[in-house]
Amino acid sequence: MRDGKSVYVRVVGKGSPVIFLHGFGMHSGHWLPFLLPLSHRYRFYLPDMRGFGRSAGVRHNSECVLTNYAEDLQDMIEHFHLSDFPMAGISMGAFIAMQYFRLAPDHRVRAYLNIDQSPFVHQASDWSYGMFGADGQARFKILGELYREAREYSPETPFESLPKYFQQAFLHELSDFIGYAVSRPTQKRLVKQLWKFPFVANYVLPAAHWHAYNTCLGAYLHQDYDMRPLLENLDIPVWVLAGMRSDMYPWPGQKFIADQCVRGHFIPFKDSGHMPMLDEPGKFIRVANAFIQKSIGML
Repeated sequence: MRDGKSVYVRVVGKGSPVIFLHGFGMHSGHWLPFLLPLSHRYRFYLPDMRGFGRSAGVRHNSECVLTNYAEDLQDMIEHFHLSDFPMAGISMGAFIAMQYFRLAPDHRVRAYLNIDQSPFVHQASDWSYGMFGADGQARFKILGELYREAREYSPETPFESLPKYFQQAFLHELSDFIGYAVSRPTQKRLVKQLWKFPFVANYVLPAAHWHAYNTCLGAYLHQDYDMRPLLENLDIPVWVLAGMRSDMYPWPGQKFIADQCVRGHFIPFKDSGHMPMLDEPGKFIRVANAFIQKSIGML
């Protein structure tokens, strides 16, 4: 990377290059069950973004994490000499892609697949489709308080050395966050209790990376991440895959992306929440394959 750091990139398969970007709390390995069936046709480049997966120990170099990630993505594309490729991203990964488009007009992307991400994370007088839907303002207020308290501790502090009450509050908020990411009532009840079982919670979202999570949270709270002005100038095919039962991002905000883009295409996943690959895996693989195949066919 341009700051001298290295991030892990998983390269799988053979054929035309394709990039998939993971979301918050995920890593590149989470894509494998859904992309390996397609790896005999395509060569997937799957980065672990700073603070996650095998890049968990790589610190952010800016409080604007999306810019940091977009620059890392650009450096990765240069390193592997990629051009004219389709790219997909889910949640934060989709937001990284949008920031990349915003900062790099010569982005080299042939087509883009946006998976359950709104172009604007906050609620506003002209926007009611931000993160957490109707709960957005209340949730961001709670998260803002947690962020400010976390800033009082050194980034080097191991999670287990932080005050016990803060550990519990942090795990509780991570559990609530995952609750918005799943769609089934049983799943929601289970994950919202994760904070009571630190060992299990740490397996899902390793608390050892608490500072990276907090840096991402601060960026979402304080940076100008409104991608709506970008959309009408994004003159490539944009497929928008939306979980119609998503509690993380209401689907009308995602349809807005497809409607605003010159070559937008909206794909509803009626039985999915924020993680459509988990809720409808067979359909997800078919749509991913169709997206890549059509994009490659344009070359």
